Amino acid sequence: IEYLDSEELKPDIIFLDLNMPGKNGKLCLKEIRDNHSYNNIPVIIFTNTSYSTDIKEAYEFGANLYVPKNVFIRNNVNALSMILETVLNESVLSPDKEKFVLGDYATLKWI
Repeated sequence: IEYLDSEELKPDIIFLDLNMPGKNGKLCLKEIRDNHSYNNIPVIIFTNTSYSTDIKEAYEFGANLYVPKNVFIRNNVNALSMILETVLNESVLSPDKEKFVLGDYATLKWI
């Protein structure tokens, strides 16, 4: 957050893990979304957590995509390619629940 606030150049995309030391990703996401100058920056949750409650909260807190990490690096590289393609080709600033989760967990039921 300090880095975002201190830089003149804003990032095109923010990748955020939910499991971070110090401040967890949900709190960080909430702080990012509370600052309206970041509203046009897609926040991609890229994490090893795939609990439906985490996915639901990330959506409610304003994330644009949710991508569960895979144990195989090649699958993560493919996921990153899909993320960039999705961000470039589609509007992810107002995601539908059906398009929110990218990858193997895309068929999760919402609670």
